[in-house]
Amino acid sequence: MKTLLLLNCLLFSFAGFAQLAPVTVRTEPGPDRTYTIYAENKSDADYTVKLMFNLIGYTTNLSGNPGFAIAAKGSSVVAKLSPDKMASSPTFTYTYQYFPGPALRKAPDTSVAYLLPGTAGNMLVVSGVRNFLDAINQKSSDNYFASSFMYQFGDTICATRAGTVYESFDGVKEGEANDQFYKRERNRLSVQHRDGTLSEYSMLAPIKLLVADGDNVVPGQPLAVFNKDSDKYILLYAVRYLEEKRLHKTIDLAKPPDYYIYLHPLFYTGESAAGIVQSGKTYTVAHNKEIIAKELSKKEKKKLGLQ
Repeated sequence: MKTLLLLNCLLFSFAGFAQLAPVTVRTEPGPDRTYTIYAENKSDADYTVKLMFNLIGYTTNLSGNPGFAIAAKGSSVVAKLSPDKMASSPTFTYTYQYFPGPALRKAPDTSVAYLLPGTAGNMLVVSGVRNFLDAINQKSSDNYFASSFMYQFGDTICATRAGTVYESFDGVKEGEANDQFYKRERNRLSVQHRDGTLSEYSMLAPIKLLVADGDNVVPGQPLAVFNKDSDKYILLYAVRYLEEKRLHKTIDLAKPPDYYIYLHPLFYTGESAAGIVQSGKTYTVAHNKEIIAKELSKKEKKKLGLQ
């Protein structure tokens, strides 16, 4: 049976709007009225910091206003301010925003092959997902895309690609029975890949997480298991990246943010080439060793016996 799931695309943007701010910014004065701006990143992902300046008699080392810098985990310098030697009373103010993932100037490689998010040999039914704002004829993100995978009780969700887990949550203990509109709070997991793209796993049933924030995962590695009776066992899966060009836009509070480009991932289905999975079809999960090994280091390959 072909099913179309309706999803508010805001729900796939949870990583940038978590309750506890993953990134904070502070300013420290230096000699000769110079200032250094630091970002404190509590997350296990790289974040892009957008700084918007109002400078009078100051210059910044960043190119452009707004300026952008990558904040890795921990403390890092994101900008430096220097006074103009001719300015008698230089002043400055700034505001900032932060976004999960590095801001990319060009699109990542879209030919990368993904594993289906299940254990080898398991069968997954695919259904489409679209933004519920589009369903009621209200314009939202112009590129939103996600896929829905249907599981059974006890099935395991596995990583589609290698990366680092940077946000995870399994506190929702009841599944969702609604077939059209889903709750804002749900079990979820985010993985940052080495090319800067982000995988967002969102589960509409109770799960037990098998990984934690900061864990490095490899393709096919178990991430979570559906461990409690529910009306349905569904994973909503999306891949996106932060586009630098879109970060120059101002925030429109009346619309969902669209700083990210959603990709149409190519899944390996046991055939000779990976492709886009089709809604309403059933696929058997296959863990291709070449795909698993492609993004791994020599040490990781040796550990997994792939050399």
